[in-house]
Amino acid sequence: MLPKTQRIGKVEGVEFSSPIKAANPWNYRGRASFHVDKWAWGFFGGKSHSVIDIDDCPIVDPVVNRAFKGIKGALSGKKHGIYAVEVVGSTIDNRAAASFYVYEDRKIDWHKCLSGVEGLKGFEVRLSTERKGRGERIYAEGDTVLSYGVQGLTLKASIGLFSQVNLTQNEQLVQKVIEYAGLSGTETVVDLFSGVGNFTLPLSRRARSAIGVESSVEAVEFAEENARINGTKGASFHAAEAVAWLKQEIKNLEKTRPCVLVLDPPRGGGDDVVRMISDARPERVVYVSCSPPTLARDLSTLNACGYRVKRASFVDMFPQTYHIECVAGLELI
Repeated sequence: MLPKTQRIGKVEGVEFSSPIKAANPWNYRGRASFHVDKWAWGFFGGKSHSVIDIDDCPIVDPVVNRAFKGIKGALSGKKHGIYAVEVVGSTIDNRAAASFYVYEDRKIDWHKCLSGVEGLKGFEVRLSTERKGRGERIYAEGDTVLSYGVQGLTLKASIGLFSQVNLTQNEQLVQKVIEYAGLSGTETVVDLFSGVGNFTLPLSRRARSAIGVESSVEAVEFAEENARINGTKGASFHAAEAVAWLKQEIKNLEKTRPCVLVLDPPRGGGDDVVRMISDARPERVVYVSCSPPTLARDLSTLNACGYRVKRASFVDMFPQTYHIECVAGLELI
Protein backbone atom coordinates (compact mmCIF):
# COMPACT_ATOMS: atom_id res chain seq x y z
CA MET A 1 0.00 0.00 0.00
CA LEU A 2 1.30 3.48 -0.86
CA PRO A 3 2.14 5.78 2.07
CA LYS A 4 -0.37 8.59 2.66
CA THR A 5 2.06 11.24 1.39
CA GLN A 6 1.81 9.61 -2.04
CA ARG A 7 -1.73 8.24 -2.02
CA ILE A 8 -3.44 11.36 -0.62
CA GLY A 9 -0.94 14.19 -0.97
CA LYS A 10 0.67 13.15 -4.27
CA VAL A 11 4.02 13.99 -2.64
CA GLU A 12 6.86 11.61 -3.43
CA GLY A 13 10.40 11.15 -2.21
CA VAL A 14 9.74 12.02 1.44
CA GLU A 15 12.34 10.26 3.58
CA PHE A 16 11.40 9.68 7.19
CA SER A 17 14.07 9.37 9.85
CA SER A 18 13.77 6.56 12.38
CA PRO A 19 10.62 6.95 14.51
CA ILE A 20 11.20 8.37 17.96
CA LYS A 21 10.06 5.58 20.23
CA ALA A 22 8.48 6.18 23.61
CA ALA A 23 10.80 5.35 26.49
CA ASN A 24 7.79 4.21 28.51
CA PRO A 25 4.90 2.76 26.47
CA TRP A 26 2.71 2.44 29.58
CA ASN A 27 1.33 4.89 32.16
CA TYR A 28 2.24 7.84 29.96
CA ARG A 29 -1.07 9.61 29.43
CA GLY A 30 -1.28 12.67 31.66
CA ARG A 31 -4.84 13.59 30.62
CA ALA A 32 -7.82 11.28 30.36
CA SER A 33 -11.56 11.69 29.83
CA PHE A 34 -13.86 9.15 31.46
CA HIS A 35 -17.55 8.61 30.75
CA VAL A 36 -20.16 8.03 33.44
CA ASP A 37 -23.42 6.11 33.03
CA LYS A 38 -25.35 5.21 36.17
CA TRP A 39 -23.00 2.92 38.11
CA ALA A 40 -20.33 2.58 35.38
CA TRP A 41 -17.27 4.86 35.26
CA GLY A 42 -14.81 4.33 32.40
CA PHE A 43 -14.54 4.32 28.61
CA PHE A 44 -16.94 3.52 25.80
CA GLY A 45 -16.81 -0.03 24.52
CA GLY A 46 -15.71 -0.67 20.94
CA LYS A 47 -18.09 0.87 18.39
CA SER A 48 -20.66 1.69 21.06
CA HIS A 49 -21.69 4.24 23.66
CA SER A 50 -21.92 1.65 26.43
CA VAL A 51 -19.61 2.59 29.29
CA ILE A 52 -17.20 -0.15 30.42
CA ASP A 53 -16.60 0.18 34.14
CA ILE A 54 -12.92 0.42 35.14
CA ASP A 55 -10.84 1.36 38.18
CA ASP A 56 -7.72 2.41 36.28
CA CYS A 57 -6.14 2.31 32.83
CA PRO A 58 -2.65 0.91 32.02
CA ILE A 59 -1.75 3.74 29.63
CA VAL A 60 -2.83 6.50 32.04
CA ASP A 61 -0.35 8.21 34.35
CA PRO A 62 -0.47 6.87 37.95
CA VAL A 63 -1.29 10.37 39.26
CA VAL A 64 -4.39 10.50 37.03
CA ASN A 65 -5.34 6.89 37.82
CA ARG A 66 -5.11 7.56 41.56
CA ALA A 67 -7.30 10.66 41.37
CA PHE A 68 -9.85 8.94 39.12
CA LYS A 69 -10.14 5.97 41.45
CA GLY A 70 -10.66 8.30 44.42
CA ILE A 71 -13.27 10.36 42.56
CA LYS A 72 -15.15 7.25 41.49
CA GLY A 73 -15.15 5.93 45.03
CA ALA A 74 -16.32 9.25 46.45
CA LEU A 75 -19.20 9.80 44.02
CA SER A 76 -20.40 6.33 43.04
CA GLY A 77 -23.97 5.76 44.18
CA LYS A 78 -24.71 9.46 44.60
CA LYS A 79 -27.21 11.38 42.45
CA HIS A 80 -24.63 13.71 40.93
CA GLY A 81 -25.78 14.20 37.31
CA ILE A 82 -22.25 13.60 35.96
CA TYR A 83 -21.92 12.23 32.41
CA ALA A 84 -18.14 12.72 32.02
CA VAL A 85 -15.06 13.68 34.00
CA GLU A 86 -11.67 14.79 32.69
CA VAL A 87 -8.66 14.28 34.96
CA VAL A 88 -5.31 15.96 34.26
CA GLY A 89 -2.06 15.43 36.13
CA SER A 90 0.71 17.92 36.87
CA THR A 91 4.30 16.72 36.56
CA ILE A 92 5.54 19.54 38.79
CA ASP A 93 3.69 18.58 41.99
CA ASN A 94 2.39 15.08 41.09
CA ARG A 95 -1.20 16.04 41.81
CA ALA A 96 -4.26 16.20 39.59
CA ALA A 97 -7.20 18.46 38.77
CA ALA A 98 -10.58 17.44 37.39
CA SER A 99 -13.42 18.83 35.29
CA PHE A 100 -16.85 17.33 35.93
CA TYR A 101 -19.49 17.61 33.21
CA VAL A 102 -23.09 17.47 34.43
CA TYR A 103 -26.37 17.53 32.50
CA GLU A 104 -28.22 19.16 35.41
CA ASP A 105 -27.27 21.08 38.54
CA ARG A 106 -28.32 18.85 41.42
CA LYS A 107 -26.80 21.10 44.10
CA ILE A 108 -24.78 18.37 45.76
CA ASP A 109 -22.08 19.20 48.33
CA TRP A 110 -19.05 18.89 46.06
CA HIS A 111 -16.62 19.90 48.78
CA LYS A 112 -17.87 17.27 51.18
CA CYS A 113 -17.84 14.57 48.52
CA LEU A 114 -14.37 15.26 47.13
CA SER A 115 -12.34 16.74 50.00
CA GLY A 116 -10.91 13.33 50.88
CA VAL A 117 -9.77 12.33 47.38
CA GLU A 118 -6.02 11.70 47.50
CA GLY A 119 -3.97 13.75 45.06
CA LEU A 120 -6.86 15.93 43.84
CA LYS A 121 -5.74 19.54 44.23
CA GLY A 122 -8.73 21.22 42.57
CA PHE A 123 -11.78 20.72 40.40
CA GLU A 124 -14.50 22.48 38.45
CA VAL A 125 -18.07 21.54 37.60
CA ARG A 126 -19.51 22.42 34.18
CA LEU A 127 -23.17 22.33 33.19
CA SER A 128 -24.04 21.19 29.66
CA THR A 129 -27.68 20.21 29.23
CA GLU A 130 -27.00 18.91 25.71
CA ARG A 131 -24.03 16.85 26.88
CA LYS A 132 -21.59 18.44 24.46
CA GLY A 133 -18.99 21.20 24.53
CA ARG A 134 -17.47 22.59 27.70
CA GLY A 135 -20.68 24.19 28.94
CA GLU A 136 -20.92 26.74 31.76
CA ARG A 137 -18.75 26.52 34.84
CA ILE A 138 -21.10 26.46 37.84
CA TYR A 139 -18.67 25.56 40.62
CA ALA A 140 -14.91 25.49 41.21
CA GLU A 141 -12.70 24.72 44.15
CA GLY A 142 -8.96 24.57 44.75
CA ASP A 143 -6.24 24.83 42.11
CA THR A 144 -7.11 23.83 38.53
CA VAL A 145 -3.89 25.11 36.96
CA LEU A 146 -1.48 22.42 35.79
CA SER A 147 2.28 22.84 35.32
CA TYR A 148 4.81 20.89 33.29
CA GLY A 149 8.40 21.26 32.16
CA VAL A 150 9.82 21.40 28.64
CA GLN A 151 13.32 22.36 27.47
CA GLY A 152 14.17 23.68 30.92
CA LEU A 153 11.08 25.90 31.04
CA THR A 154 8.04 25.65 33.31
CA LEU A 155 4.71 26.08 31.55
CA LYS A 156 1.32 26.55 33.16
CA ALA A 157 -2.14 25.96 31.71
CA SER A 158 -5.65 25.71 33.11
CA ILE A 159 -7.32 22.31 32.98
CA GLY A 160 -9.50 23.20 29.99
CA LEU A 161 -6.67 24.22 27.67
CA PHE A 162 -4.99 21.90 25.19
CA SER A 163 -1.79 20.20 26.25
CA GLN A 164 0.09 17.19 24.91
CA VAL A 165 -1.01 14.04 26.72
CA ASN A 166 2.47 12.47 26.70
CA LEU A 167 4.83 14.97 28.30
CA THR A 168 7.91 12.76 28.03
CA GLN A 169 7.45 12.49 24.28
CA ASN A 170 6.50 16.16 24.12
CA GLU A 171 10.11 16.91 25.04
CA GLN A 172 11.22 14.88 22.02
CA LEU A 173 8.62 16.56 19.81
CA VAL A 174 9.73 20.07 20.77
CA GLN A 175 13.37 19.12 20.21
CA LYS A 176 12.54 17.86 16.71
CA VAL A 177 10.68 21.11 15.89
CA ILE A 178 13.72 23.09 17.06
CA GLU A 179 15.97 20.93 14.88
CA TYR A 180 13.82 21.34 11.77
CA ALA A 181 13.46 25.11 12.34
CA GLY A 182 17.24 25.39 11.85
CA LEU A 183 17.59 28.59 13.85
CA SER A 184 20.80 30.62 13.97
CA GLY A 185 19.56 33.49 16.16
CA THR A 186 18.65 35.86 13.33
CA GLU A 187 15.20 34.53 12.41
CA THR A 188 11.69 35.62 13.24
CA VAL A 189 9.58 32.58 14.10
CA VAL A 190 5.80 32.59 13.71
CA ASP A 191 4.08 29.82 15.67
CA LEU A 192 0.47 29.28 14.60
CA PHE A 193 -1.94 27.49 16.98
CA SER A 194 0.60 28.28 19.70
CA GLY A 195 -1.47 27.39 22.78
CA VAL A 196 0.33 28.31 26.00
CA GLY A 197 3.71 28.54 24.28
CA ASN A 198 4.80 24.90 24.09
CA PHE A 199 6.83 25.56 20.91
CA THR A 200 6.98 29.36 20.93
CA LEU A 201 8.93 29.79 24.14
CA PRO A 202 11.67 27.19 23.47
CA LEU A 203 12.03 28.52 19.91
CA SER A 204 12.25 32.13 21.11
CA ARG A 205 15.47 31.36 22.98
CA ARG A 206 17.16 30.44 19.68
CA ALA A 207 15.67 33.10 17.38
CA ARG A 208 15.70 36.87 17.09
CA SER A 209 12.03 36.84 18.05
CA ALA A 210 9.06 34.50 18.18
CA ILE A 211 5.39 35.32 17.61
CA GLY A 212 2.67 33.01 18.92
CA VAL A 213 -0.80 33.16 17.35
CA GLU A 214 -3.65 31.44 19.18
CA SER A 215 -7.44 31.82 19.00
CA SER A 216 -8.02 31.14 22.72
CA VAL A 217 -7.74 34.32 24.78
CA GLU A 218 -7.22 32.26 27.92
CA ALA A 219 -4.36 30.33 26.32
CA VAL A 220 -2.70 33.59 25.25
CA GLU A 221 -2.97 34.92 28.80
CA PHE A 222 -1.23 31.81 30.11
CA ALA A 223 1.40 32.02 27.34
CA GLU A 224 2.21 35.59 28.34
CA GLU A 225 2.45 34.55 31.99
CA ASN A 226 4.69 31.63 30.99
CA ALA A 227 6.97 34.06 29.16
CA ARG A 228 7.17 36.23 32.28
CA ILE A 229 7.86 33.48 34.79
CA ASN A 230 10.60 32.05 32.56
CA GLY A 231 12.18 35.43 31.85
CA THR A 232 11.59 35.05 28.10
CA LYS A 233 11.76 38.46 26.44
CA GLY A 234 11.85 37.52 22.77
CA ALA A 235 8.33 36.11 22.56
CA SER A 236 5.01 37.88 21.94
CA PHE A 237 1.51 36.42 21.64
CA HIS A 238 -1.63 37.41 19.77
CA ALA A 239 -5.20 36.24 20.38
CA ALA A 240 -6.49 35.69 16.85
CA GLU A 241 -7.59 33.04 14.36
CA ALA A 242 -4.60 31.94 12.30
CA VAL A 243 -6.05 32.87 8.89
CA ALA A 244 -7.30 36.27 10.08
CA TRP A 245 -3.92 37.09 11.62
CA LEU A 246 -2.05 36.03 8.48
CA LYS A 247 -4.29 38.18 6.29
CA GLN A 248 -3.62 41.17 8.51
CA GLU A 249 0.12 40.60 8.76
CA ILE A 250 0.89 39.24 5.29
CA LYS A 251 2.64 42.40 4.08
CA ASN A 252 4.85 42.54 7.17
CA LEU A 253 5.72 38.86 6.89
CA GLU A 254 6.70 39.28 3.25
CA LYS A 255 9.32 41.79 4.41
CA THR A 256 10.48 39.77 7.43
CA ARG A 257 13.63 37.86 6.55
CA PRO A 258 14.71 35.32 7.50
CA CYS A 259 11.36 33.88 8.62
CA VAL A 260 10.40 30.43 9.87
CA LEU A 261 6.78 29.39 10.30
CA VAL A 262 5.67 26.62 12.66
CA LEU A 263 2.14 25.24 12.76
CA ASP A 264 0.48 22.54 14.84
CA PRO A 265 -3.19 22.66 13.76
CA PRO A 266 -6.09 20.56 15.11
CA ARG A 267 -6.73 17.12 13.65
CA GLY A 268 -8.63 18.63 10.71
CA GLY A 269 -5.41 20.23 9.49
CA GLY A 270 -4.85 23.72 8.17
CA ASP A 271 -5.83 23.74 4.50
CA ASP A 272 -6.90 27.39 4.55
CA VAL A 273 -3.84 28.34 6.59
CA VAL A 274 -1.25 26.76 4.30
CA ARG A 275 -2.60 28.72 1.34
CA MET A 276 -1.91 31.91 3.27
CA ILE A 277 1.53 30.64 4.25
CA SER A 278 2.49 30.34 0.60
CA ASP A 279 1.73 34.05 0.15
CA ALA A 280 3.97 35.01 3.09
CA ARG A 281 6.80 32.92 1.59
CA PRO A 282 8.73 32.03 4.78
CA GLU A 283 12.05 30.34 4.03
CA ARG A 284 11.19 27.32 6.16
CA VAL A 285 7.99 25.72 7.43
CA VAL A 286 7.75 23.17 10.24
CA TYR A 287 4.42 21.32 10.23
CA VAL A 288 3.39 19.24 13.25
CA SER A 289 0.41 16.92 12.82
CA CYS A 290 -1.41 14.10 14.61
CA SER A 291 -3.35 13.22 11.43
CA PRO A 292 -1.32 11.76 8.51
CA PRO A 293 -4.18 12.14 5.97
CA THR A 294 -4.68 15.89 6.57
CA LEU A 295 -0.92 16.39 6.77
CA ALA A 296 -0.53 14.73 3.36
CA ARG A 297 -3.24 16.97 1.90
CA ASP A 298 -1.61 20.13 3.25
CA LEU A 299 1.88 19.06 2.16
CA SER A 300 0.48 18.70 -1.36
CA THR A 301 -0.74 22.31 -1.22
CA LEU A 302 2.64 23.55 0.00
CA ASN A 303 4.42 21.46 -2.59
CA ALA A 304 2.38 23.13 -5.34
CA CYS A 305 3.43 26.52 -3.95
CA GLY A 306 7.14 25.82 -4.19
CA TYR A 307 7.93 24.11 -0.90
CA ARG A 308 9.68 20.75 -0.64
CA VAL A 309 9.75 18.39 2.33
CA LYS A 310 13.39 18.08 3.30
CA ARG A 311 13.02 16.08 6.50
CA ALA A 312 10.26 14.24 8.31
CA SER A 313 9.93 12.12 11.40
CA PHE A 314 7.34 10.22 13.42
CA VAL A 315 7.08 10.66 17.18
CA ASP A 316 5.28 7.88 19.05
CA MET A 317 3.16 10.12 21.28
CA PHE A 318 0.41 7.53 21.78
CA PRO A 319 1.83 4.03 22.48
CA GLN A 320 -0.67 1.12 22.38
CA THR A 321 -2.79 3.02 19.83
CA TYR A 322 -2.68 3.51 16.05
CA HIS A 323 -2.26 7.28 16.42
CA ILE A 324 1.07 8.91 15.58
CA GLU A 325 2.55 12.40 15.64
CA CYS A 326 4.48 13.59 12.61
CA VAL A 327 6.89 16.50 12.09
CA ALA A 328 7.75 17.67 8.58
CA GLY A 329 10.39 20.24 7.72
CA LEU A 330 9.88 22.13 4.44
CA GLU A 331 12.02 24.65 2.60
CA LEU A 332 11.19 27.14 -0.12
CA ILE A 333 12.85 26.12 -3.36
